[in-house]
Amino acid sequence: HEWLEDRELLDAVRDAVQTTLTPHQRAVFRALALDGVPIDVLAERMDTTRGALYKTLHDARRKLRTAIGAGNER
Repeated sequence: HEWLEDRELLDAVRDAVQTTLTPHQRAVFRALALDGVPIDVLAERMDTTRGALYKTLHDARRKLRTAIGAGNER
């Protein structure tokens, strides 16, 4: 039963990442939260600042929490 709940949550996160985030948010979220790319390295690669990446990641996480929360209120 617990495995099924974990699987459903993972599916919900995967769907929300694909449907809710902008392409830029998706790229930043994947790099920082999933792939573990150091923020300084990503900032250099994307020619941006750490602050801008933190803001993008914060906004992406907020969108995901909202999307997943709404999806679990069935």
